[in-house]
Amino acid sequence: MARIGIVLGADQFHFLGQVLDSLDTAAMLIDGDECIVAWNTSYLTFFPEHTGLIHPGWPYPENLRHYFTLNTAESERGNLDQIIAQAIARHRNMVHPLVFQNPDGRWMRSQIFWAPDGSCLKIWTDPGKLSAIFQAGDEISMSNAVNDGIAVFSPDGRFMLANRRMTDFFPTAVDLFNEHSTYRDHLRRYCDTIFDASEAAKLGVLMERQRPSEVPLLDPLVIRRRDGRWMKMEERIGFDGRLNVLWTDVSALKSMDSAIVELNRLVQEREQARRETEAALRRSEAASQAKSSFLAMMSHEIRTPMNGILGMVRLLMESPLSEEQSDFAGTVYHSVEALLSILNDILDFSKLEAGKLDIEPTDIDLPQLITGVLALMSPRAAEKGLKLEQRIDPALPRWISIDPVRLRQVLLNLVGNAVKFTQHGSVSLSVRHIGDAPDGRPFARFAVADTGIGIAPETAEHLFTEFTQADNTITRRFGGTGLGLAICKKLVQLFGSRIDVSSVPGEGSTFSFTLPLSAASGPPRPIGSAADRDGGAPQVPPLSILLAEDNLVNQKVAVAMLRKRGHQVTVVGDGGQAVDAVGAKDYDVVLMDVQMPLVDGLEATRRIRALPPPRNRVAVIAMTANAMKGDEQRCLDAGMDGYVSKPIDPGQLDAALLRHVAARVT
Repeated sequence: MARIGIVLGADQFHFLGQVLDSLDTAAMLIDGDECIVAWNTSYLTFFPEHTGLIHPGWPYPENLRHYFTLNTAESERGNLDQIIAQAIARHRNMVHPLVFQNPDGRWMRSQIFWAPDGSCLKIWTDPGKLSAIFQAGDEISMSNAVNDGIAVFSPDGRFMLANRRMTDFFPTAVDLFNEHSTYRDHLRRYCDTIFDASEAAKLGVLMERQRPSEVPLLDPLVIRRRDGRWMKMEERIGFDGRLNVLWTDVSALKSMDSAIVELNRLVQEREQARRETEAALRRSEAASQAKSSFLAMMSHEIRTPMNGILGMVRLLMESPLSEEQSDFAGTVYHSVEALLSILNDILDFSKLEAGKLDIEPTDIDLPQLITGVLALMSPRAAEKGLKLEQRIDPALPRWISIDPVRLRQVLLNLVGNAVKFTQHGSVSLSVRHIGDAPDGRPFARFAVADTGIGIAPETAEHLFTEFTQADNTITRRFGGTGLGLAICKKLVQLFGSRIDVSSVPGEGSTFSFTLPLSAASGPPRPIGSAADRDGGAPQVPPLSILLAEDNLVNQKVAVAMLRKRGHQVTVVGDGGQAVDAVGAKDYDVVLMDVQMPLVDGLEATRRIRALPPPRNRVAVIAMTANAMKGDEQRCLDAGMDGYVSKPIDPGQLDAALLRHVAARVT
């Protein structure tokens, strides 16, 4: 059997193949889109011109076009398009069997069994074997080779002839095969002994006719036998008035009907499953969008007051304080920083879960990054009397191309954990050359080792599960959300690697991962602390600054911070006022909040860019609590020059001012 283009289960495919190839006739299954699904081996015997061309999915109208293009006589080729169009129309509208003659002289009989969805089973038979019976009763011997049963009755209903197949179909009526029986006698015997009682009523209607040859059955009649088989009955009137009755075993076709029904059920189930999958996907996407919107809102709402707290504490710490007051202020400051770190962990983990966090390589100085990580951890280590050590293999390139933000985030987390869980001894950060990749890049093994409490083997496998720590006592003793290592794991996976851990309880632990290092083209700009990332300690000249900020606390923090640096500051409370202020006066820079009433910062920036020059070219820097992925790009797309997220780091703000403004006014 030919292959099937529609995706079916193995059982349905096998069943459909058996049914089609069990037919004595040419057969083809066509779907509701008029594309060929399957055909049996007899089809190519009837239509050899399609050998090598027919395939699943071939539109049946193209099949007809190919047939008539090859078989239309030269004298008719001028009407070829019309002939093909008529053939396609006959196919689409076929209800009754159609008899036609092939170019080789053979007569063909085609018939279609339609399914409710527009798919169909089309069969072709060779009626030439029956023509002798339909034309002359004395040639009945020719029909004995036919698989159908044939009986001939006179115009007044008397039995005349029957072929051998009739004795197979109706063994209980053989005694009636004589000139003394009538058509009505045959039908009554069939009802009493052959056909199912529930089906007999169909034949009962036929028995009421006085002269069947005058009112023959117009459409085929399909009846179920008591043995479960199905018979099709057809009546044809010969040229001399004789009644020719043809009986065909259509059990296989009935099975095909069942197969088509089953196929339709499978298609409907598949379509229902597809719709359910799409609906589930839409629900999932909606839930993900709702989660992202919630996180963005919570991030903004938390960062806004945190900006006020951190800013005020910074200002307080820069003012004259007693030693005790300074200690109190420092405690508040570090507590808020810890809260901000937790918030960033939650946001990073959500981004990683949603696949919305990308690796962004840039050129860096590897030893400087390592030194910067340990420098940030050194105060905490000094408080506990721990020794911090670093070892970098000289065989590794100094300048590499990698995402410094994410690499630093992983190392800070691992070193921070090591310091947290080590009470005495040391913490070391090493980078060692362990071989080369096929493309020549060196493999570097990053390892953080400590002499801390260690991890039991049975709990090590749960370390990288979010919101999980080695045991509950760890949380009580050392605190933490259990998100840090889960984030490290996902970040290292983004780098194409994995984190390994080895530990001995009471002796310490080592966390490590391996990355291929790509050499940078030359010395990069320095990185390390926040101030280092922005070029050291920028010296910004005094500027005329317009601050667009609706939160009164954040206004107070920003004004105090900026005036302490020698800047002149004008404050407005929404974007519309910012546009008016820029239109009325020259400023060196606008520090623009994004979420403001009436006119937000994005729309205000667009309106500023639409002002007449030169005031439309004023530098605009976003200073916002919107810190989710894509927020910075939205600000740049609106026409802003830079972006600083809240809580505001003074070093980062100075660096942004120096980059985008100072060059214009010096």
